[in-house]
Amino acid sequence: MKLKYRTRRALAGYAFISPFIVGFLCLFAYAVVMAIVYSFNKIVITPTGYELQGVGWKYYLDALTVHTWYNRTLVTSVTNMLTNVPMILIFSFFISFLLNQKFKGRTAARAIFFLPVILSAGVIVKIDNMDLVNSAVLHGTAQEGTMASQVSGMFDISGALMGFGFPTQVVTFIQTTISNIYGIITDSGVQILVFLAALQSIPSSLYEASSIEG
Repeated sequence: MKLKYRTRRALAGYAFISPFIVGFLCLFAYAVVMAIVYSFNKIVITPTGYELQGVGWKYYLDALTVHTWYNRTLVTSVTNMLTNVPMILIFSFFISFLLNQKFKGRTAARAIFFLPVILSAGVIVKIDNMDLVNSAVLHGTAQEGTMASQVSGMFDISGALMGFGFPTQVVTFIQTTISNIYGIITDSGVQILVFLAALQSIPSSLYEASSIEG
């Protein structure tokens, strides 16, 4: 029996995401469920293993009301997320739009922008972190900072923007983005591929029609 076009497309989609579904069910689903169960129970070690004693919302309330550092960490994480996610999406769409154009070396350019995804593998990240720590020890400093923040400090970008009359919130946002440019580029590899695939799925006839219609 010949399948309908819509059914074939649906099956192709499920086949495409099946590795993720299988991997999530086999490797992550059980761990996620047990983590939620443990968060509502106290683990008591027994001679035969362990047992769970329900404590309700105690651990969550302790995190919010007892451990003062948790609230600061939570606010910092949420703030960084609200700042980085829009910039990653904007940067990814901009780069994918450029990579969708026809120019010499386009394949090499696409590979370069996808390299951060490969370099973010666990082993390479550990090596990178060890190099950073060793470099800090050798130079006698452990202060955080990036090349982007140093360059921005040399040119005093924040002072220039304030001189043009930009609001303080906008200046702070731009300064933070420039300081975190390495992280934004590193986290944009997959998003660039997604946007690039979406742009390439647009038929050329639509571009021709829009050009004719002005």
